[in-house]
Amino acid sequence: MPSNEQLRNMHLIRTLPDFAPQATAVAIGNFDGLHCGHAAVISAMVQAAEAKDLVPSVLTFEPHPRAFFKPDAPVFRIARLADKLAGLRDAGVMQVVMPRFDAKFARISATDFLDRVLAEQLGAKVVVTGENFAFGYKRGGDSEMLKSWGIKNNIEIITVSPVEMGGEICSSSAIRTAIEAGDVAKATKLLGHTYIISGRVVHGEGRGRTIGYPTANIALPPNLLLPAYGVYAVRVTLDGGSLEGVANLGVRPTVSVDNRTSLEVYLFDTRQEIYGKKLQVSLVDRLRAEMKFDGVDALKVQIEKDCEMAKNRLARTS
Repeated sequence: MPSNEQLRNMHLIRTLPDFAPQATAVAIGNFDGLHCGHAAVISAMVQAAEAKDLVPSVLTFEPHPRAFFKPDAPVFRIARLADKLAGLRDAGVMQVVMPRFDAKFARISATDFLDRVLAEQLGAKVVVTGENFAFGYKRGGDSEMLKSWGIKNNIEIITVSPVEMGGEICSSSAIRTAIEAGDVAKATKLLGHTYIISGRVVHGEGRGRTIGYPTANIALPPNLLLPAYGVYAVRVTLDGGSLEGVANLGVRPTVSVDNRTSLEVYLFDTRQEIYGKKLQVSLVDRLRAEMKFDGVDALKVQIEKDCEMAKNRLARTS
């Protein structure tokens, strides 16, 4: 969980107050990955907040409701929570209300969600959602109920239409499908920003250094949906700067014996010490599937080819 210092001017609220101290404009959603559709909802909320001198706020949930209702379902989160919060902050959100989604919260009726949560606890004067918004116990409330409530209580309700990119609706499900297939270029189009895996550099086995390609081993969060195993052209944000490289995501079948999934990044133009630092690894394009080679010499030849291919792909997307 990011600290208040990391979140700078954005206020993170984990426990709903009895009554809101300030009037707000509120965007509601899970906002996993902050794709183009999410960005449209957030933008509409921020504009409304500025026009009416309200606090631009987001109501989201942790854990994700799907994780609560289907605890045994496969991992599905597109982005780490810290990256989601940082993205909301950068979009102009000043307040994120993120109550724990548990059995008690799941039992809140649609009426209580409107009257108690939105009106009293959040002080909502503007509410912004996407289409097909459902809320309350067993999804008992819908957009029409929200609009009628808004008219009755003089609260502006804004419904944002789906956003299309290349003829396809930007949705978390479509992005997850693209990621699982390793099609990070398509995921990037639907997200509206590069698909990112972020984490700290940890000590690995050091094999890359012995063959002339020292790599940064990125600690992978346990609940993040990962792309198909393979080699990717990447851009890396480090200490505010941008570097280019090539990354292998997978189990390194040529040299590893434990079959543990890892993300290892070889940076083209740096020799600085980066252990312990946080990297944002933007996966630009998948170059090939992960392969097992006959030995280290064959692996080195392929890595050299991968580096050249990555440089060419990155040059075309700069």
